Amino acid sequence: MKNKPPTSESTTARIPSSFPKALILSAGTGSRWDGPESKQLARVDGETLLHRTVRLLRERGVDDVSIVSWDPAHSLPRTTTVFSPPSERIVDTMDDVRAHFSDDTLLLLGDVFYTRGSIERMLRSRTPLAFFGRDHGSIILTGCQWAEIFAVRFAGTGVAEFERRLATAVANHENRGKLWDVHGAGADPAALIDLEDYVEDFDTVLGYRRWLWRYRVYRALPIRVVLLLLRLGQKAEPIAQALYWRTPWLFRREVV
Repeated sequence: MKNKPPTSESTTARIPSSFPKALILSAGTGSRWDGPESKQLARVDGETLLHRTVRLLRERGVDDVSIVSWDPAHSLPRTTTVFSPPSERIVDTMDDVRAHFSDDTLLLLGDVFYTRGSIERMLRSRTPLAFFGRDHGSIILTGCQWAEIFAVRFAGTGVAEFERRLATAVANHENRGKLWDVHGAGADPAALIDLEDYVEDFDTVLGYRRWLWRYRVYRALPIRVVLLLLRLGQKAEPIAQALYWRTPWLFRREVV
């Protein structure tokens, strides 16, 4: 990114305190995923990623939940299935289902492990247009060396602004068609609300296994140790990034 996006949620226009309509985007091709089932059906603690996301939303009062997919295996009870053809570019999927946007919409990704805290932060946000993710890698917590965006919420005046950014990203066929391309499509980067925890998406089975290993290790630690790691994580991240590339045996080993 050329410009570091703002992390503040302060704004003159505020969205009302209400529950958004949730669309879980699961229409990707999963070309790098080599598991027996689609990555949206990868399991953590015996629960698929899709089922976990729907459950966390419902536990927090979100009743209007739709799953956008071409795969019948992604359908879940008490959700609406919105068909969208397979696509490598997530911006094309979002453009395909624009008719399902509401005056308060939360777009999530079907291949992401969301924490309770991350979902609660999205629902508490009152920014008209806010992206949720991190603008740095998270080697220590999740094993990912890249910045990521995991969700976007738009409401009120943010609806038109999001649709303008989306149209720009869709028309630009030189980009990868990711949420980052929508985030940076305006005159200024939109708000990026930091999710500094175990949230992660999975592109490969190996990446999923590496994340799962860390997740199990951290869950076994005392909560005070985990909180300390969370505080130190961002400061130690540059060191972890350097070690990631120089000591592959330490960070990139095969795990089960």
